[in-house]
Amino acid sequence: MGLRMGQYLPLDSPIHRLDPRTKLLVTILLGLACFKAPYPWGIIMVVSIILILVTASRVPLYHYLQDLRPFALIILITAAIQLFLTPGDYLIGYPPLIITQQGIAAAIALLIRITGILILARWLTATTRPVELSNSLETLLHPLKRIGFPLHELLMIMTLSLSFIPLLGEETVRIQRAQAARGANLHTGNLLSRMKRIIAIIVPLLRGAMQRAAYLAEAMENRGYEAGGHRTHLYQQKMAISDYGLCTAVVAAVILIL
Repeated sequence: MGLRMGQYLPLDSPIHRLDPRTKLLVTILLGLACFKAPYPWGIIMVVSIILILVTASRVPLYHYLQDLRPFALIILITAAIQLFLTPGDYLIGYPPLIITQQGIAAAIALLIRITGILILARWLTATTRPVELSNSLETLLHPLKRIGFPLHELLMIMTLSLSFIPLLGEETVRIQRAQAARGANLHTGNLLSRMKRIIAIIVPLLRGAMQRAAYLAEAMENRGYEAGGHRTHLYQQKMAISDYGLCTAVVAAVILIL
């Protein structure tokens, strides 16, 4: 299905019914806890909370795994750096690449921390519409408007970017299938030849993205969009008992962990 990061999944779950501000606050708090939690008991507690939220969202597990694939190489390289370059009690290897007990612990901890952050990001975008997420950020960062910060314009750009991500993913899949139907094979040959073939995907993808952007700009202009104007929200935000309960539970858990 191509890229899914940022794509909202309209499901019926307790998480989907929560106020977007609640989910945004929970994501921020648990994201900070992922990086600051002590190893191993603190990380185990954070991961347990994240797994509970993921299960309650009813989003299929393969969606989360699919979003981790583009970051797998970066995660493994970062973990390998921690594994081989962390000093401590020697286990195996030859200088300068040696594996220590502390290196194994650091690599596992970093692997879990980064994975937890990415899963939280997917959990938020899968259960929250981009417009609702933008409105939540605008509400939480409203004091910045008083000093002249272009908050609405910045959040509008963010919302449009999140909306374009799944579209670009679907467009990439269509272009790959069209090139494959014409006999192009992107998975054989040396690195240089494969990079040259990728241009056959990048060029029409960029052309289509620019065309979509031009259509969107024209549509916004025809509908009278004006930067800095006062606007109302289509989705009204209202905190419920479940929102206050989840926020209280997460704040208490983060305080306990840290």
